[in-house]
Amino acid sequence: MITMLCLMVFSSFGQQKTVDSLLMVESKITRYDSTTVRLYMEIAKSYHRVNQAKSLPYAVRAVDLAGNLKNKPLLAAALATKATTHIFLTQYEEALTCLSEALQLNTSLQDERSVANNHNNIGAVYLSITSYPKALEHYTKALETNEKINNISGKINNLGNIGTIFNNLNQPLKAIDYFSKALELAEKLGNNESKSGLLNNMGNSYTDLNNLDLALEYKIKALEINQKSGNQSRIANSLTNVGNVYFKKMNPQKAKEYHQQALVINTTINDRKGIVANLQAIGEYFFQVERLDSAELYITKAYKRAQQINLTEEQAISLEKLSKLFEKQMRYDSAYIYYKAFIDKKNSLETAEKLKEITQTTLRYIFNKKEDSLKQEQIIIDNKLQQQILIANQQKQQIKLQEAAKQIQHLAFLKTQADLEIEQNTRTEKEKQLELIQKEKLIQQTTLDLQQAEIKLQDNEINKQNTLRLFYLIGISLLCVLLVFIFRNFQIQKKTNKIIGKEKEKSDNLLLNILPDEVAEELKEKGSAEARYYENVSVIFTDFVGFTKVAESFSPNELVNELHTCFSAFDAIVLKYGIEKIKTIGDAYMAVSGLPATNPDHAKNAVLAAREFLVFIEDRRKSKSLGFEIRIGIHSGPVIAGIVGTKKFAYDIWGDTVNVAARMESSGKPGQINISDDTYQLIKNDNKCQPRGKIMAKNKGEMEMYFVE
Repeated sequence: MITMLCLMVFSSFGQQKTVDSLLMVESKITRYDSTTVRLYMEIAKSYHRVNQAKSLPYAVRAVDLAGNLKNKPLLAAALATKATTHIFLTQYEEALTCLSEALQLNTSLQDERSVANNHNNIGAVYLSITSYPKALEHYTKALETNEKINNISGKINNLGNIGTIFNNLNQPLKAIDYFSKALELAEKLGNNESKSGLLNNMGNSYTDLNNLDLALEYKIKALEINQKSGNQSRIANSLTNVGNVYFKKMNPQKAKEYHQQALVINTTINDRKGIVANLQAIGEYFFQVERLDSAELYITKAYKRAQQINLTEEQAISLEKLSKLFEKQMRYDSAYIYYKAFIDKKNSLETAEKLKEITQTTLRYIFNKKEDSLKQEQIIIDNKLQQQILIANQQKQQIKLQEAAKQIQHLAFLKTQADLEIEQNTRTEKEKQLELIQKEKLIQQTTLDLQQAEIKLQDNEINKQNTLRLFYLIGISLLCVLLVFIFRNFQIQKKTNKIIGKEKEKSDNLLLNILPDEVAEELKEKGSAEARYYENVSVIFTDFVGFTKVAESFSPNELVNELHTCFSAFDAIVLKYGIEKIKTIGDAYMAVSGLPATNPDHAKNAVLAAREFLVFIEDRRKSKSLGFEIRIGIHSGPVIAGIVGTKKFAYDIWGDTVNVAARMESSGKPGQINISDDTYQLIKNDNKCQPRGKIMAKNKGEMEMYFVE
């Protein structure tokens, strides 16, 4: 139940509007009756997906008013709503109190469906505090009641929850048994959402059993169901799950492909936790294939994003991976620093976990104290389950102790290597100092030799004066000759450098005409340029309408000249707005706004450029009486950009955003700028647009489109 509630929170983007409309109805209340109770309950439920703290006052009002009206069914429903709010707020004791009261009321009313729901939710509360025996007891009661009234959807939920308990108790075979029963019912009922969740859970159980082939089979089935539903969040989650299994199957290439697909979707829907997981996985792929620079780039990105949203466990994972990476590069000093940071982060996690365990233990004590009328039979069952929990906890504790010992040993190893690295650097520094001392001694000896030679020269000065004069004359003559040669070579070199400079300027200008400045510089420096991912850009497509027919009235030279004139004008326009021309394909022109330098106004600039395209073509038609008309399409989203090939370099972009932009152009009309809903959301405050509704686009289905006025 807790998992389902969390999914509700993430899928409720338009819920604030519902809350606002309900609050408007509340402001007009004139009488307080059962309708008002239901209104309060609806407001509380709507706030569950927006602001749980604001939900509680309305849930309390619903309970109080239902109690005053002495309406037992309504009071039971209001108590259940209030309990759900307490669960969202992790106020488990208050939630259990409300659910117990609701259970008593529904039992007296013989409302068995509600009784089953109450037992199921009480089980969820006990599961949250890891009181597995009590959770199992209430889930089982809920299942028995739902079987009695043949509530299939309720049985699916109960069986799945019981399976989850056995998974937590490290009993995957029992978990699979319950998941399978629930899956069989879900297939009969045609509940695809439940089917995908159960298939994924079964995949987890088979992973625990190290049966990776079956684990992959079930997770791929879950992915196929989610892809048919079109739920982007579930699709991304399934892609991530499949990628993780491929890692376990030692197939990092396939794992990376699935994580890259998930990253694109998570980036689009801004699932920040999902983005962190995908970045870590892609970094792990590059680590395994020895591309350590790329691995460091992705893992560092994951670490920084995890810091931004305070994901402590993900930070610890990234720190450990970075330490391993630096160790592989023999950068032991950095490896030691990051591994120490990893241990500190993990210790803080364990401290938080212990505090959570203390809280859960306290709550279990309080709840068990309230329910001290258990039957002996139930106590025996509880004791057996408690023994299983104790064994599982002992196993986990032993593994933790082993991991801690390994971590301490590894930290000591890294410290030793770091010390050796420092010692080696110190030794190298000492050797340099000794070398400098030796050189200084050599200079002193040379100076002494020169002084002695000078003394000898002074003694023989008279005899050597004539020789010196001769040497001077010869030296001056040679110097003059040398100066002549140097001057001549200087003039030649100057001319050569000028020629080389002109040729270099030509080659640089040619390269800048082909590639963006940043990419051209990277290509000149490194000899290659890496492809880069851009989260949000705007892609422009243009196409001349009826080009083939109009072209028949032109000679080949006239046609080429006309296209050159139009595309040259387009080049000047995109340059004006900082837009990057990508290529021309026949009579089509493609450009992208927002790369290689990111620009928050990329969509606005794309629309401004498109308008100038239209103005130029219309003026051309009027002044030259030419028959060209133009369609323009714009779409905004993520792309990957880079260089294609090793000869005749071509800078290009890829991604679904490019395909959608092409569909915007082909679905438009002559003389109009047709934009997607994503672009419209970015420019709607600055531009008037005419909604076209949903238009069928090739290979994309129906899409919202707008004409820019």
